[in-house]
Amino acid sequence: MANEDWKTVDVAELPATLQSAYLDMKTQYRQYKALKDEFEQLMQGHVADQLPDNCELKFGYNFGKLSVAVGPKRAEKAKKQDTGKLEDWLAQQASSGRRS
Repeated sequence: MANEDWKTVDVAELPATLQSAYLDMKTQYRQYKALKDEFEQLMQGHVADQLPDNCELKFGYNFGKLSVAVGPKRAEKAKKQDTGKLEDWLAQQASSGRRS
């Protein structure tokens, strides 16, 4: 794979039928990912009392088969902060005496 010459495609440049198919694919992928995450959380909860506190299940889905392993827990990802609305931020900046 190292010899292929990859190019990023601007989806907006594709014909409308391909743009639509791409957006449908992305929508279905997001749905799949949400369902996969839900399944994995349920599975973790199902076996939580059978694993050491510092371990969790790891999942593999190669060739359509479900595989699991026990491994160390991953650190939780930082949650995205709500950046709020621009006008609220600007008002806060103005009220604190900051201006650009």
